[in-house]
Formats: sequence, structure tokens, C-alpha cells
Amino acid sequence: MTMECYLIKDIFRRLSRLIPFAVIVLLFLAGAGLRQSQHKDNGAMQTDEHTLFSGENYQDIRGFRSNINVIITLNPQNNTIEKIDFPPNQEDDRFWNKVISSGIFTKYYGLSPNEAAKLPLDAVTGATFSSSAAEKTIHAMLNDYLELTPEPAENQPFPWRDIGAAILIIFNIFIFIRPVKSRARTTLLIVNIILFGFIFRSYLSIQQISSWLGALPYIALSLPLVLFIVIALVGIIKGNNFYCTWLCPFGGAQEIIAKLSSRAGVKSIPLKIKHPGILRRIILLTVLAAAWLNIALPVWEPFAIFNLIPDYIVWIIAIVFLGASCFFPRIWCRLFCGCGELLDWFSKPLFKSTTAKTARKSSETQYK
Repeated sequence: MTMECYLIKDIFRRLSRLIPFAVIVLLFLAGAGLRQSQHKDNGAMQTDEHTLFSGENYQDIRGFRSNINVIITLNPQNNTIEKIDFPPNQEDDRFWNKVISSGIFTKYYGLSPNEAAKLPLDAVTGATFSSSAAEKTIHAMLNDYLELTPEPAENQPFPWRDIGAAILIIFNIFIFIRPVKSRARTTLLIVNIILFGFIFRSYLSIQQISSWLGALPYIALSLPLVLFIVIALVGIIKGNNFYCTWLCPFGGAQEIIAKLSSRAGVKSIPLKIKHPGILRRIILLTVLAAAWLNIALPVWEPFAIFNLIPDYIVWIIAIVFLGASCFFPRIWCRLFCGCGELLDWFSKPLFKSTTAKTARKSSETQYK
């Protein structure tokens, strides 16, 4: 059997990894259907002339997971907005709590429906889909109440970050297929840290992936989601996880620090752990189980430092692991990264496969 045949067999064996992942997706879809049926059992809320309820009229306006129902209460004396409430919805609790605590809806209080309908749409950083959907629903309800035609949405800003990140991803795939020298690799890692991390901010995280699964079947298409699909396909075809090796900004930062430490005379310490990947699997399964059960589990990953958010826990975790990389190269990636564990999943066959080395030997024997 030629080496090409062995490689094709390896690809099909790696395709078998899609079977358990498909089961996970089906479980999340079933969970979403169950939660949706529970919400339906609550029934529609009664309204009167001073209460506006979105009901089933605005199903096309969707947040991260679903549409967002809104109740607007008008003051019966002067017909101004007295209160805005939100019945239980299927948005991720972590993001929705951020929307509610932001206080962006208080701007409507005390205004007439006509005045409120003219206010600009706002969004909460870190919960853009949920907050935008709530704002759009409120405006649509007010416009219908006033029998107004909503003004056309403002022109969307040019997606320069997505385009730049897409170009950088394609370039990294090209370099991954045609490996470069060590010095060029170091340069590319620094470029990825600066561009992909701090500027484009299109990196992946297990919290983001669990949110996608929790949003099924109403998942919103985005560049990180496309990147995840590309990584899975490249992993199946090539048998390697190119994202963690080349593109991940935090993985690159750890590797750069390890190289600088080595040049400074710091010796790396080998990890004497028999099964270093077990903890990653436990973290991955715990986060996915919490997402499936709709439990708001706090997840701290060092990737959030590239957003420059003032989360002290995230910064402490990042600094600790970057410092530890002086002695244990890529220690976060090797022991704790649930996202890397999931991405590695697609590059390994579910069943035993013939390695490239065995295939090469078989091919050489055949053509002797």
C-alpha cells in the first residue's frame, strides 16, 4: 500500500472524530428544545392599554441565542415610559446579566414613546448580540405603537478587523503547510501576538465555543466561528492543530518568553506528569456540561488580556503562566487549555491509525 493510501486512510480515521462532536451538538440542540418548551409553558403575559408586550411579533430580531421578549410599562398619567422589563429568555446568563447591570435601558425612563423611539441604539461591550437585540426590539415596539416606519439603520462600519484577521489566518495556513526556519517562525509569532491578539482580537476560547453550542440552533455566524470550522477541517486533513502551533496569541507569547529565557541561560524543567492532557479534558468536559445544563460557570482564561479588560483575575492568571513559561514552555497549553484540547480532538483519529512514519517505510519497501 502506498504512502498516499495510508494518508487517505488517516484522514478518514480522523473524520471519525466528528461522530462524538456531532453527538455533543445534538445534545445541545435537545437541551435548547427542552428549555424552549419550558419557556412556552409560562404562557403569554396579559397586557392592557398602558403595557406593551413584544409577544410573538418580533421573532426575527434575535440575540445570541434567541429573540428577547420585552415589556414596556407606560405611566397612565402622562403616557411616559415608566419601566422596561424582560421576561425569562434563552440568552447566556453571563452575557445577559452584563446587559442588565449596564443600565443602558434607563435612558428610556421618563420619556414619551415618541422621544424614546428617536434615541440611538446602544450596545454593551462583551454582550453585543444580546444588548443590540433588546434595543432593536424596544425600538420596533415603540415604532409600532406610534405607527411609525422605522428609520433605516446606519451604515455598518467597514469590517477591517475581520478582513485583516482573515488574511492573517490564510497566511498562517500557508506557512503551516510550507514550514519556515526558526527565526522566521519567531517573527511570525510576534506578528500574530500583536495583530491577531491585540488588534484583531479574533482568538478562540473554550468560553466562546461553549457559548456557540449553547446558542444552538440560532448561532450567529462570525469570523471566530469560521476560524473554528477551518481549524477542524485542516486538522482532519493534515493531522495537526495549526491554530495552537502558530496562530494562538497566548501560546505564541509563552513560546517567545521561553526562547528569551533560554537565551538568558534559564534551563527549562521537564514536566514529569504521566498524563498531562487529563486536566485539559476535565476542564473541557466541565465547561461543556455546565453550558449544556445552562449553569453560569465562571471561566477564567488568559486570552481575555488581549481585550485589555480590567479583570484582575485574568491578568493574574496570564502573568503567572507567562512567568512559568520561563521554566515550563507553553505550560498553559499543555496542562490547562480546554480550547486546545477540543481543537486537538479533530487532528487525532478516534481509532488507531497508521502513522506517517510507518506509511513512509511501507512506501519505501514497496518501491525498493
